[in-house]
Amino acid sequence: MEFERYKELVDTLEDNFKKDKENLAIKYALSNNTVNVGTIVSGNRGSIIVESIKTDTGFGQYKPCCIYYGSILGEGLTPLKNGGKRSVNQRDIC
Repeated sequence: MEFERYKELVDTLEDNFKKDKENLAIKYALSNNTVNVGTIVSGNRGSIIVESIKTDTGFGQYKPCCIYYGSILGEGLTPLKNGGKRSVNQRDIC
């Protein structure tokens, strides 16, 4: 085997490992999700009504978790007139 071929194979292994690691993090985050679209969640910056759910792989110091995106809610838990949107991290839910 030539060294160039060896490098190609190592690169392929590393790419596959990164993809598998990310997929595992996503699976972990979704398996610990307790919120559905349409649910109101409150975080450290206020409340939103969840319109979509994404994941944060959390590599580094945090565990993988979900990120909830939706319309910002004001007084009376009604959407703001300006249509503002933001995210609430699963780690920050009150």
